This record gives sequence, C-alpha cells and structure tokens, in this order.
Amino acid sequence: MPDQLSLDFDRPALTEEQELIFNLLRKGRKNAIREKTLSAMTGISGVRVRQIIKHLTEHHGILVVSSTANPPGFYFPETREEYRAGVAQYVNRIRSLAGRLRAMDREAYESLFGQERLAI
Repeated sequence: MPDQLSLDFDRPALTEEQELIFNLLRKGRKNAIREKTLSAMTGISGVRVRQIIKHLTEHHGILVVSSTANPPGFYFPETREEYRAGVAQYVNRIRSLAGRLRAMDREAYESLFGQERLAI
C-alpha cells in the first residue's frame, strides 16, 4: 500500500467495499479524489461511498477528510494544516445545518402551531 496509511490490526477487518475505497484514497490534499471518481472506479454508488468513508473514520479510526476547493475530494491528511482544513469543512457544514434547523423550527412553530417558539 504505497502512499497510503497502514491499518491497525487491532481494529475490525474492513469489508470488501471498505477495502476498495480505502485502497483508492491517498495522502495529501493534492491527491484528493472525488466521490464521483471513487464511484466510477468501484461501481459503488456515491451515497454508499460517503457512508463507507464515514464508517472508516467513525468505526475504524481512519482519518479521512474532504475538501470542496481545488482539488476537491477525499484524502488522508498529511499535515496538521490539511487536517485542520478538513475539520473546518465539517465545522462549517455543521454550522450551516444548525442554522437551517433553527429556521425550520421557527417556521414550524409559526406556520404549523400558530405561535412563536420561546427562545430558551
């Protein structure tokens, strides 16, 4: 596995799909690979690719981050800066989703229940 992270053998074994995705990911943002490319190379749907990458991090402790800027895609962070940039992508997404939820909640109370929600 050149250019890739080695697996910790104390972790659960990867499934065939997980292994396929893991083996295509590379170190460094410059080597980021798009979901669409991973899907085309493996025949695995884009939704499933995202689920696998999520599983690799959450259940196997494999650091995989993503970038929406050039080059976009998933990669193993190679430096502290790459790791922080990858984490920042998730933090920004969380903030955006939290804002959307607040707006939905406000709208639901006003339109569905005919009242304003009390701020707690």
